[in-house]
Amino acid sequence: MSETKEWTDNYVLTFLQILYERVKNHPNNSPSFNDADWTKIANEMKALVGISYGVERLKSKYHRLRGSYRQFTELINHTGVTWDVGQVPTLPPPWVRPCFS
Repeated sequence: MSETKEWTDNYVLTFLQILYERVKNHPNNSPSFNDADWTKIANEMKALVGISYGVERLKSKYHRLRGSYRQFTELINHTGVTWDVGQVPTLPPPWVRPCFS
């Protein structure tokens, strides 16, 4: 496998599955990770996808994904906004858009 460090959909899914398992198996179901956790996550990613992203890049990806999820959730929870799996991207009604600019 090449050493390209692009994030394919499959790599993102793998990363999310690793994070999910760590949170699920944590005694408090905590989504916070310490340095040792991030090192293990980085090693697991390398073993599964064959690419060494490094701890800092994985942390950055985690924070970007988390931010996107929060924005999406906020948008979906806003009155008048619906989500249709067949429509990509999801667009809010024009009167809602200024609330998220």
